[in-house]
Amino acid sequence: MSLPPSTSRIPPRQSERDEAMRKPLLQPYVLRHQLGSWLLLLIVAVTVAWGMHRLEQNTRTGMRAQSELVALEGVYSALVDQQAGVRGYVLTGEDRYLEPYRRGLTVLPQHLLTLRTLAGSEPPAAREAHLKVLRDLERLHRQWLARVAAPELARTRQGDFSTAVQIVRMGQGKQLMDEMRALVDARRDTVEARQVTLNQTTFTTLQQVRWLSVGGLLLALLASVLATTRATRTVAKGLHSITTGARRVADGQLDERVPLDHVREGALLGVAFNEMTDQLQQREAELHRNSVRNRLILDAVGDGVVGTDTHGRGTFANPAALSMTGYALPDLIGQNIHERLHQAAEGEASLPASVCPACHAAEDGGAQRMAAATFRRQDGSSFPVEYFIAPLRGADNLLEGSVISFRDVTEQRAAQHALQQSEARLRAVTANLPVVLFALDRSGVFTLVEGQPLTDLGIVSEELVGQNLFTRARTPEIAAHFEAAFRGEEQQFTLDLAGRTLDVWLTPLHEENSGVSGVVGAAADVTERLNIERELREANRNLLRSNAELEQFAYVTSHDLQAPLRAVVSFTELLTRRLDGQLDARTTQYVDHILDGTHRMKRMIDDLLTYARVDRVERELEDVPLESVLKVVQHTLSDTLTSTQAVITHDPLPVIRGDLTELTSLLQNLVENAVKYRASGRTPIIHVGSMPEDDGWHFTVSDNGIGIEPAYFERIFKIFQRLHHRDAIDGTGVGLAVCRKIVERYEGRIWVESIPGSGSVFHFTLPEGVVGPQLIDVH
Repeated sequence: MSLPPSTSRIPPRQSERDEAMRKPLLQPYVLRHQLGSWLLLLIVAVTVAWGMHRLEQNTRTGMRAQSELVALEGVYSALVDQQAGVRGYVLTGEDRYLEPYRRGLTVLPQHLLTLRTLAGSEPPAAREAHLKVLRDLERLHRQWLARVAAPELARTRQGDFSTAVQIVRMGQGKQLMDEMRALVDARRDTVEARQVTLNQTTFTTLQQVRWLSVGGLLLALLASVLATTRATRTVAKGLHSITTGARRVADGQLDERVPLDHVREGALLGVAFNEMTDQLQQREAELHRNSVRNRLILDAVGDGVVGTDTHGRGTFANPAALSMTGYALPDLIGQNIHERLHQAAEGEASLPASVCPACHAAEDGGAQRMAAATFRRQDGSSFPVEYFIAPLRGADNLLEGSVISFRDVTEQRAAQHALQQSEARLRAVTANLPVVLFALDRSGVFTLVEGQPLTDLGIVSEELVGQNLFTRARTPEIAAHFEAAFRGEEQQFTLDLAGRTLDVWLTPLHEENSGVSGVVGAAADVTERLNIERELREANRNLLRSNAELEQFAYVTSHDLQAPLRAVVSFTELLTRRLDGQLDARTTQYVDHILDGTHRMKRMIDDLLTYARVDRVERELEDVPLESVLKVVQHTLSDTLTSTQAVITHDPLPVIRGDLTELTSLLQNLVENAVKYRASGRTPIIHVGSMPEDDGWHFTVSDNGIGIEPAYFERIFKIFQRLHHRDAIDGTGVGLAVCRKIVERYEGRIWVESIPGSGSVFHFTLPEGVVGPQLIDVH
């Protein structure tokens, strides 16, 4: 069977689409009418911003005025306290009356300083007037102190109470005090008047912003409503014509067409409607082709498909059904399908028609599915199937029969059998695993317990399966771990059982809607591992003791080599001076080699002693300012830095709790290393950086020297490891090893990053002993 020829496709309405594309867009139209409302909103926004700026300025000015009033009140109180204190002391002669006088002397300069500071933010003319008041006030106060307070206090202290009392009663100094109070009152009136004016200005600004905002928003809303109404009418007109056309198409008038709207969007919608009606005409022509195509698909499907009428008689069968059953199509059409094919349910001898799902589906129209059944072939043999039965309905949802879809599951049954065998093998494997695997359902009942260690623990798997864990838990602690796992928390703990030690892991099983559905776990016998770990710890202790003995040997050996080495140098120099002028050139060269070798050996011994002392010398912990340490390092290396014209910069460096000698040696070795490996023809530039980390500080010492190949990043921190011949760059290869030992003594890390030819950056961290982010300024 082949498909009938396709009907010619209706050509697209390109001319209508071109015409629609020439029409104006709706969006620019709407935007053009909305422009007025947006402009009004912009004006409102600018007005509000201006008003807020003015309010902010007025608020700041008001705060300054309030601060000035408070300071003026303080000046007034200080003057009153001084006057009252002097009078009380003069009249009574008791020192306790001088307390207000002393307090006034203390706070008056503070309030005057506050007033002088506030005057700095005023305009020039107002500031000068304000400062003049302060100067007059200070002048009058000095005169009062000199002419009144000091003499009265002096006479009172000398015991001349009558004269002092007479002075007080005569009111000497009252004029000066009144003048000072008048200055304060005048300044207070000026500030209060300014504050009243400021409040009026603020209120006026608020009123202006309020009316402009409300008016602008109302106008913008009105403009937006008008523009939206006009656009809506334009769109509604086109939609009405399309709605009318859609009703006619629903009534069967597939040749209905709608005119194009005045805007591009509406016109394109009309074009789409007209194209839709064209497609409907084309779809109607395609119905026949679809019917034929469905038949071809039914013939090509791999599952068997058989149709029945309401009485269970066959109406059609596809080739797959005929192939699987061995029947020809005439043998099934009009025949009772149950009697022809349906022999029995799986595992049963026969299946009466009264309980056959296919028969019931044809009678009552209910969908039925049987997972497994047995069908009969024409030759009398049978085969297992899985099938689905669905009712077949026609017009007005009337039942016309049923459709039976089935497939041969012979191969699936074989695969299922193989899977069961595989599961049996897997169970045998888990039973011999070196760990115990177990699973519990949501109520705590064991559903699986397997593993070879069960034998060593004297546990039988079959005895545990089906038992509740919480009734067998040996201790409350074990039960608590399992309860936490059932709450959704992963657990890990150690369990001692039958003389063995087990590490136990628990993992909850989560279901999307019902929470924890169970727990799976594993238990590993770690008895042997723990024994090995104890042996390793003992071996490590022996190794640490051996290393300490080796360091002691290196220290003693290096120290004892100093004496014979000094003897060689001394006697060689003595021999040279005694035979001066008597040695030939070759002998002189030999002597120079001896001296050079002994000096290099002395430097190596000194460096070795330094390296050995890092762990041997008792540290004196103190607060060490690293900026001061860097100053000391620069002073120590001043000759080298000057000769090489090296430039050293640094970030602000913190104060570290540590040993001054160790930290100085650390920085000096890194800086000296940067100068030593400088690039030829390039001024050495060295920078010491620092940055805080969660557990301490991260320091860097960067340079622009010759750099280091990545392959040597680790090697350079080992003792006596050098990358250059001593004739090229002098050194012993101990400095960076000392740095590493010092940093590791502080439980920090040290490493290097470098680009050959561009320079290096040495990093080190000091995670402990940090005083805090306190910085020392030594400039």
